[in-house]
Amino acid sequence: MQGLEPRGDGRLAEAFRMPEAARLVVRTLDSSSMGITEIKVDREGFGLTDPIPYTDAAMLAVQLRAIPFHEAMTDGKAVPVHNITPGDTLFYDMRRDPQANVMTPSHSLHFVLPRALLNDVAATIESHRIEGLFPPTGAAVQDRHLAKLALAILPALHRPTRTSALFTSHFTLTLGIYACWRYGGMQAPKQPQGELCGLQTRLATEYISANLDGGIELGELAAVCGMPLRQFVVAFRDTLGMAPYQWLALRRIDLAKSLIDGGRHEMGEVAAASGFADETHLVESFTRAIGTTPLNYRAQLH
Repeated sequence: MQGLEPRGDGRLAEAFRMPEAARLVVRTLDSSSMGITEIKVDREGFGLTDPIPYTDAAMLAVQLRAIPFHEAMTDGKAVPVHNITPGDTLFYDMRRDPQANVMTPSHSLHFVLPRALLNDVAATIESHRIEGLFPPTGAAVQDRHLAKLALAILPALHRPTRTSALFTSHFTLTLGIYACWRYGGMQAPKQPQGELCGLQTRLATEYISANLDGGIELGELAAVCGMPLRQFVVAFRDTLGMAPYQWLALRRIDLAKSLIDGGRHEMGEVAAASGFADETHLVESFTRAIGTTPLNYRAQLH
């Protein structure tokens, strides 16, 4: 994780004439970052958004509110109108002058994935570079995994200084890998017999790390990786030497350690942010894994 910019790039916010829109730029990989902006329109007849400067990037807009009439434009031409339901994701090619005609109240999270990020994501799993930029502007899909990831990052937009950089790093890489594989044509390397391939391994572990509250089921994790449940569970254990729940437990401890290292959080906050039921659960799990209590661990650091 290279950095977290609580305000970040404001070009999308400016297009919606919302300079104070909540936004982040998350730098996950060495040379790239992802921009995240929350857009909330509370009135009728907002109209056409302003042009966005040319960017070699794809944008995913996860919708959090129903829109009975959604009209997008690309290269100055209207694309088919959609009825949007909560959880739908719209795609925009940022190279083709995308705009939206916002006629009713709306609420959405926009993720801008620059070309550099797409190529870095491909490199992490030893895939070829991403040539296309996802479906065309205005295309809409129903993808519960994208919708769940969007809801997971929403609190960070409103409390960036209280959000773990480790969490946002895992989140960004998870979204990038999943979107590139599911919609960007990224090909997975050949899968070893009985094991997860590199893409599936990275996607599974990053997806777990982005959902440390434990709000994921094995079936969901298998579906993200495109595998039957039983095959996934066996392959995960054979590849990583432990069950998914054990990997989740280790990542919770890692996140708790990073929050304690920062020295800004009370133990109750550390417990909540790391996915533990309460402070007692944190202390018991941390002591069992590390050999000392969280408070003693912090004292040793400082």
